[in-house]
Amino acid sequence: MSDLEEKRHFKRYKCSCKVSFSNEGSLCNATLLDYSLSGICAVVEGSQQVSVGNVIYLDSRSPDIHDSGVIVWKKKSDEGLIVGIDRIGPISGALNDYRFSDILLGLKKIKATGTLEVNSGKAAKKIFLKDGLVAFATSNLKTESFLFLLLQEGKITKQDYGSFASAEIAHGRNVTA
Repeated sequence: MSDLEEKRHFKRYKCSCKVSFSNEGSLCNATLLDYSLSGICAVVEGSQQVSVGNVIYLDSRSPDIHDSGVIVWKKKSDEGLIVGIDRIGPISGALNDYRFSDILLGLKKIKATGTLEVNSGKAAKKIFLKDGLVAFATSNLKTESFLFLLLQEGKITKQDYGSFASAEIAHGRNVTA
């Protein structure tokens, strides 16, 4: 494994798709070579001028990337000018183009602290991270509550479940957490 691979925190996904980005007020076209939650590698089309340190805004529909980034390296090749872009700011947006396990592993590697919110249809889940480790998780689905798990495992009765759920609701707590 090369030194460059060891420094990467998130899995890179290969692709070959057209993207555009704004660079110091002008629109540049490029072809994405690979991407991750933290970085992008692309070949800039034509003779457009880009410099290391430039802050750009990338716009791509597939993969779904609409983020700011900073050009951290560039090199000329037979393909054209290849640039490396580090995404800046918090990780946000649609995560459909990433495997969920890769997201969690990357967040662990960077020792992230915060909340990962995952929504799909009516399901809303939150995963609370502290130094890259899952500290707590919630779901709005009744079937994923701790009380429901205890009921399913036969550890409490339906009457116990009803009593505990009523007490939680009376105290303003979410029974599905």
